[in-house]
Amino acid sequence: MKIVDKRSLDEENLAKIEREIQILQQLNHPFIVRLHEVIRTERYLYIVTEYVSNGELFDMLMDRGRQTEAESRRLFQQIVSAVAYCHAHGIVHRDLKAENLLLDTRGNIKIIDFGFSNHHQPGQLLSTWSMMGVSPMCGHVGVILYILV
Repeated sequence: MKIVDKRSLDEENLAKIEREIQILQQLNHPFIVRLHEVIRTERYLYIVTEYVSNGELFDMLMDRGRQTEAESRRLFQQIVSAVAYCHAHGIVHRDLKAENLLLDTRGNIKIIDFGFSNHHQPGQLLSTWSMMGVSPMCGHVGVILYILV
């Protein structure tokens, strides 16, 4: 659960949180964390998501080191499946990294932290890093594959 004190945010950052909520409400994929509920009070936003208990992919790699080719392929296929799903729905994550990939009790990937995400249409220039749409995500996914093996 993420608890956001609305009074500590300016309008721009509050709008980003609202966009993240709106995007998470659109997503339903086995390798993307699910949004269960948003509770709004005058002061706080309570963002209730699926509990993913086995920590970050980053921490697992730091503890265990590189993975076997078979395990790397399995995890990479899950990441690509989730990213392709997002792109098919006009959503780009824009912050894909090992720290934003959690592992569930079965060792499956769950993409989290859609705080930088946004809607995208083909050919649209995104302000983040002044790059075109989904093509930068290919590089991020490639880096994740590299650190897996």
